[in-house]
Amino acid sequence: MAEWFQVFDDERVLVSVRTRARRLVIAFALVSGGLVALAPLSTLVAPAHAGLAALACGVVLTAYAAWLLRRLGRLHRRLWRIELSFRRAVAHDAGGRRVALAWQALDQIDVRTDGLVLSGRTTLGRRVRLHVAASMPQFARFAHRAVEYAEAFGRPVWVEGQPWEAIDVTSIHPGLRTGSAVA
Repeated sequence: MAEWFQVFDDERVLVSVRTRARRLVIAFALVSGGLVALAPLSTLVAPAHAGLAALACGVVLTAYAAWLLRRLGRLHRRLWRIELSFRRAVAHDAGGRRVALAWQALDQIDVRTDGLVLSGRTTLGRRVRLHVAASMPQFARFAHRAVEYAEAFGRPVWVEGQPWEAIDVTSIHPGLRTGSAVA
């Protein structure tokens, strides 16, 4: 039987990820080309330290490559599409991966100023944290729907790292105190 999904996506994320990845790879090509060219030239300047200069260039190139791979991995994990149904949330990241998280397997949902985080386990038992950015178009509709589903399944809802039951609304909005005048 077909399942009904409500789709929330932001294709700007894909364009942004491609642009940033392209810039990072071009910068890496320029830096690595410079380091590879610099290593043999260092033998002309200081022949006694040629091995040390080549080793230093290799270490810098390796460290930069490791940083680049981490950064590209983080970019590709950015969510650009999320589908909500009554049974589960299915997230698609910029790297082309798809992660499904059933509402029963949800540990908590955390509403933050920078977005919404769904934490839980996939059907294979792998821990997953899906971060949906607040910059996504229709984020408010998405967040309301996700919180509704989480509450329907009895999953805890947190706000900025605290259970929503523990939040003192009057500290956020003093006009809500009993006996105070509302302007």
